[in-house]
Amino acid sequence: MSAPELEEFREKLDREMRTGLLAMVLLAAIDRLGPAYGYGLLRSIEERSRGRVVVGESTAYPLLQRLEKAGLVRSRWREGDSGPPRKYYEATSFGRYALERVVKDWRALTRDVEALLGDLEREAER
Repeated sequence: MSAPELEEFREKLDREMRTGLLAMVLLAAIDRLGPAYGYGLLRSIEERSRGRVVVGESTAYPLLQRLEKAGLVRSRWREGDSGPPRKYYEATSFGRYALERVVKDWRALTRDVEALLGDLEREAER
């Protein structure tokens, strides 16, 4: 595999992984923070993660649409405090249930992958 092919593989894997994780993060933020409009939600995620998790608008809005289409969130337009109306998102009861399951699965997966990687690294050192 050439360097450009390796980079292309890494970028594709990163995109796929980030898409699923960011959907989980968006759903968790909507559920935990209560109804929020898109831009405010993204800024809140960035602030709470101390800049480690930044979700761009071009990524977030299609993910929010997918979450809504799946019945995990619902949206409604509300008048803003100042300025035009904003679209607010809130988790549905199905979304809260799905989030609970996904977070449980994520924690188990990360624990298991970390253990496996540690085992493989120790074995390679022998």
